[in-house]
Amino acid sequence: PSFMLNRPTELSQTDAQPSNLTTVNPKSKSQHGIQPLRCPILLDVPVETLTGITSYLDPPSLFALATVNKYLGQHVGDDNTWRRAFVQQFLGIGPESDLDDEKTLLLRRSERSWRNEFISHYTLIRRWERSRNVTIAHVPVHSIISGMRLMPSDTLLTSSIEYGIVARSVPLTGKVLSGYLDASGTRAGLGVGNPNAEFTPNVSACAMTSDGGTAKIVWGSQVGHLLFMTAPRAMETSRRSAADVRRCNVTDEHEGAVLDVQWIDAQGGWVLSGGADGRVKLWNTKTITCPWSSEKILNSFVPDPCVKVAASTQHGYVAVVLQSGEIHVWIGIEFGTPTPLFTSIKEIVIQCPIRTTTEGYDAQAAHGVTALHVDPTNASPKLLVAYQNDPYFYRIRIDAVTGHVETIAFGDPFFGSTSVVVPFFRSEVEQRTQQSSFVFVGDHIGCISLYAWDVDASHVDGRTGAVNPVRKFEAHKDGSSVSAISWNGLTLITGSARGVTNVWDALTFAHLRSFVTPVPRLRGRAVHPGIDLVERETVRHIIVSQEKDVLFVGVGDRVMAWRAGPVPKNNKTGGVRGRHTSGVLGKKKSSNAKYIGQMEMNETIMESRDLLKDESDKTRQVYPREKEHRARLDSLGLSEVEAVEYVLMLSRDEANAANINAGASGSLDVEEGVFEGDFDD
Repeated sequence: PSFMLNRPTELSQTDAQPSNLTTVNPKSKSQHGIQPLRCPILLDVPVETLTGITSYLDPPSLFALATVNKYLGQHVGDDNTWRRAFVQQFLGIGPESDLDDEKTLLLRRSERSWRNEFISHYTLIRRWERSRNVTIAHVPVHSIISGMRLMPSDTLLTSSIEYGIVARSVPLTGKVLSGYLDASGTRAGLGVGNPNAEFTPNVSACAMTSDGGTAKIVWGSQVGHLLFMTAPRAMETSRRSAADVRRCNVTDEHEGAVLDVQWIDAQGGWVLSGGADGRVKLWNTKTITCPWSSEKILNSFVPDPCVKVAASTQHGYVAVVLQSGEIHVWIGIEFGTPTPLFTSIKEIVIQCPIRTTTEGYDAQAAHGVTALHVDPTNASPKLLVAYQNDPYFYRIRIDAVTGHVETIAFGDPFFGSTSVVVPFFRSEVEQRTQQSSFVFVGDHIGCISLYAWDVDASHVDGRTGAVNPVRKFEAHKDGSSVSAISWNGLTLITGSARGVTNVWDALTFAHLRSFVTPVPRLRGRAVHPGIDLVERETVRHIIVSQEKDVLFVGVGDRVMAWRAGPVPKNNKTGGVRGRHTSGVLGKKKSSNAKYIGQMEMNETIMESRDLLKDESDKTRQVYPREKEHRARLDSLGLSEVEAVEYVLMLSRDEANAANINAGASGSLDVEEGVFEGDFDD
């Protein structure tokens, strides 16, 4: 008999048998004159059931389903179908369930329709998970990176407080533009980029912002003065323009080192600084003047340094956390007028909120402030404060009219102290759509916790006296501290103290990919005494581009860049020897990517060889001694346990004999060297 590859035209014996299957729905019989279909299961089910079935399909499957017939095409065209599919797959909310506030806490829509939202999220997540692009690392500054600022066209500003410079680079190519923007302003960014010549000593603080392609930088020094720099066309390589550098008046300077400086309104040109002299100063960068300065804050007749500062120009208040942990807030500043008014300012003092009665509290440990943020959506001051070696962070709400202060602690004391606290406050548009703010917290055992920010006092747990996390998961299984967190609605990116960067889905917390540290290890090599190994390998800065497809990570003195490139529809090339199924030769891999892969492999092999060599040397030193020891035990006919017991028995016998002798001759012993004649009556 011959075997035919095409489908036979006659019905099989099973199909020819009469059946009592349901017939087509009347509304499907009239579709383009098509005769009634057999087994129209999807056309007979209710719309709600059909929505529940399609909620488990991804966008390619939904598009394929829409081509079956007109009825299914209309169902897929309904935006509610895409909405239910999105919330089912990314929020875990079933088709018959209502949208839960707890599960939708992280939801931030970037598209107008749910169809576009689902397609965009699905496509970008697939690129982050499956892209085969390699990472590119470069060294913009030859010291620990203190700050990073993303500029247009995926260019980057990188600051170094140790050298007092800001470098300009293109991370995706690894190119560092010549000339630094230094705090002295002598070269104004027109140097050649020599770190041995272009640096500024005694820099204590730096803050960067941008307005299009114009970079704006403010420097604080150890002697108290501030320097303001504006660099137009900062990232252009074809034509370079000198930066405008202006220094503050001597009469407006701090009387000590500038400990913190922040841009609180880049468009309006407002900068806030805090110094070791216990003063907070507000600066107008357009006129380089200080229109307001606080009174000197004292702690036992000594100035209490201002460690962290923050402000809200929209609602007119300024906040500072002092070295002692105390919080000061000034309300009533009118920024909205052409000339800000400071006549009706009211100061509110809040004691350090750290709980000294909490189990595990260590009074000897440092409790310096690690985070200070203001909620921009609240008319009354609403602050977030976090401290070192403390398992909690605190929300402080102040009634601007009555001055009443409400403090609520957030945290889980059973997971130890926090290492990094990063809030994500809702915007004005998100506030109108009833979306909530939230806070991500990392601890020293590698876990990430999510907290709802806008909860009231009724959510406080009676056992711990604090608000518990909404969700919690282990981000770094090696137990290293979480040192940096970034969230953009698509991905959650975490960095650890060991230089590892993990990427997670922003909604489901599903792991997408990991990046190893770009800093080479110093195993088996001499470590310079001036190198801080912890800061050298810790991830401190994470930035994601506005398009959510480029990642920048700052580790030590290096910046690692990676782009989530497009993924082919079919990852399998097929064919033989790299040919596609159609017979067309596949594209060759990039030689640069192959070279980088070979370098990484060679470095891994060298590290493995070093480890094997160290282990072999240690074995050679230890094994002869062990062999000799075992040979002696064998000659005595004893095992290790019997030898230890024998030695203990001899020691016990010797001790007993010594005690007996000491008791028998104790009264007859005369201490030599001491005579009665040596003492006077």
